[in-house]
Amino acid sequence: MKSPAVLFYTSDFLTGVSNLTMLERGQYITLLSLQHQSGHLSKKTIEINVGKVSKDVLKKFEKDQNNCYFNERMEQESEKREKYVKSRYTNGYKGGRPRKNNHKVKHMLVNMDNHIGNENENEDILGSNIDKELENYNWLEEGVK
Repeated sequence: MKSPAVLFYTSDFLTGVSNLTMLERGQYITLLSLQHQSGHLSKKTIEINVGKVSKDVLKKFEKDQNNCYFNERMEQESEKREKYVKSRYTNGYKGGRPRKNNHKVKHMLVNMDNHIGNENENEDILGSNIDKELENYNWLEEGVK
């Protein structure tokens, strides 16, 4: 599952491009985006997308064993994001964060009973009616997951 986004640190970017022209900045951000979406970039892919790339822009990229270009920081940020997305997916698949006890729900039901009125006046307010309501509430929550 490929994340469509990566964290972008604007301060780091602006500091890193302070010696680049606006044209070079456009080339750089385009290549970073392409790397995020497609992985390491061949010389041909770079030329098709940004034309003749400046030497100053190419300095911001390393070459891998296949002679393809990649920016180390983009590589790290993409990996961090992928791990985060995977952890959220895994936790969600497991049912997410465990729910806290039903104290608040019980409190709410007791107060609703007090305001609405209880048709079974003789039953203890914390007795079986509330427990049945909690069972219904838990059942509804499970259906939402």
